[in-house]
This record gives sequence, structure tokens and C-alpha cells, in this order.
Amino acid sequence: TTYNISNSELPYNYVRSITIDGSGYKWIGTAGGLVMFDEINWTIYNTSNSGLPNNTVRAITIDGSGNKWIGTEGGLVKFDGKTWTTYNTSNSGLPNNNVTSIATDSSGNKWIGSSYYGGGLTKFDGKIWTTYNTSNSELPSNEVMSILVDGSQNIWVGTSNGLVKIDGTSWT
Repeated sequence: TTYNISNSELPYNYVRSITIDGSGYKWIGTAGGLVMFDEINWTIYNTSNSGLPNNTVRAITIDGSGNKWIGTEGGLVKFDGKTWTTYNTSNSGLPNNNVTSIATDSSGNKWIGSSYYGGGLTKFDGKIWTTYNTSNSELPSNEVMSILVDGSQNIWVGTSNGLVKIDGTSWT
């Protein structure tokens, strides 16, 4: 089945990210906002009806508590089902508001990728923001495109200039 703007309530055909929550609902990031699809109903979240700072949703992850972490071109958003909390360069340790990727490790740390004009990789443990870039780490580029945490808790980071693996102590 193909879903697009002509046969569904999908707000935009450009789908950038998808994840599934504990109920089996699909959370879909588009260039026109965030969508929750339960196989019957489409719930659209955008700047006019939610706490999203920007309608371009590039990344989504769900943490162990069921919070949705949403990367937009206007910053990072945490949605707990009721409250929207936005983190951006003016109120957090994010180096850039263009959040391109997010992953959560088994300790609950959020690994956030950003790009363009001073981006990089940021670790957020719930209190402390730590940013890694080409100046202070072995990150091959400040333009982070994707992040994956594997079963051994290695952090894999895809950049515009290659791939790096972080095993907790060393960068490869």
C-alpha cells in the first residue's frame, strides 16, 4: 500500500523518518509535520497545533519511557504525550538547531546529530549536553546525517565525510 497526499492524510510526500511506539503506532516525520498513524487514523502535528518549532521533521526516536524525541530544522523536541519541550541553541547545549538524527542508548542518553554551520554530535544525558565536533574529537565532519546504537552500545555516526564508531572510550 502506498500512502501519499492524494490518498491519505499524510501532509507531505517527503517522508524523512519513521519509528514505531510500544502500541504499534507509526510516527512519521515529513517536511510538513509529524504524523501518528494507528493503521486507521492519521493524527497530524505541526507548528499550528503542537509544540513543534518547525514543520520539517528529520528524525524521531522513542526512549524507554515512551517519550518521542523529534529532530526538526528548528531544534529538538521532546513530546511525552501531553507536553512539548523544545531544546534549541538558546536554551540547551545544541550547537545547531538543524537536528538531522537522534538515537537513544541503553543508559537513556540521547545522541543528537546536527548539521550545517557548527553542527556535530551531541550527547544529552537528561542534564548535561556534551558536543563533539571536528575540533574536539575524531568526528570526520560536523555534518552528522545518521546515528545508530548497536546491540553492544557502540554509537555509529554517519557524516558527510565518512563513518565513525564510538565504543565508549575510542573512536574508530
